[in-house]
Amino acid sequence: MITVIFLTTCTVRGPHFPAPVHPVAPARAHCSALGGGLAADVLLKVSFGALNPRELQQWLCRLPFSAALPVQPMVWQPVPGPPRMVELRFRRKPSDAKGGTDGGLRFIIDEPVDEDGGGALLVARFSEGQYVPKTFSEKAIVTLLVRELSSLAPAVGEVGAVLRP
Repeated sequence: MITVIFLTTCTVRGPHFPAPVHPVAPARAHCSALGGGLAADVLLKVSFGALNPRELQQWLCRLPFSAALPVQPMVWQPVPGPPRMVELRFRRKPSDAKGGTDGGLRFIIDEPVDEDGGGALLVARFSEGQYVPKTFSEKAIVTLLVRELSSLAPAVGEVGAVLRP
C-alpha cells in the first residue's frame, strides 16, 4: 500500500483532521546534488522503508517518460554518483540565442545511511537554459512516476510515503 500525502493550499477537515491544516509552502531542499549546493524546487519526495539504490536507478531509466509527453523531446540518463541520480532534460531545437536544453528534472536517490535500509527519492526541478516554465511537463512526469510506483518490484525497495507539494 502506498500512502500519498498532498501538500496544498486548501484547508482539510474531517474525522482524521479535526483541526484545520494550514497552507504549506512548496517543499525546498538543500542538497549539493541539486546544483551548486543551492536550494532547488523539490516536486516530489518518496520515502522508502527498504531501498536498493542501484536497482532504483535502473528502474527509473526504464520508465516510459516519453509516453507521458509524446510531443516533448527529452533525453534521460543515469548520472554516476554519489549521489546516484537520473537526469531528464527537456530538449528543443537550438538557435543562435538559445541552446538545445530547456530545463528538466533530477531524480536524486538519497541512499540509506544506516543498517535498516531506509532512503528517499527526490524529484527536483532545474531550470538551466529554460526560457518558458515547464510546469505542465513536470506535472505529467511526476504523475507518471507516482502511478508507476504501484508496480515497483520488491527488489527495488518498499515505498513508505509519497509527498507532493
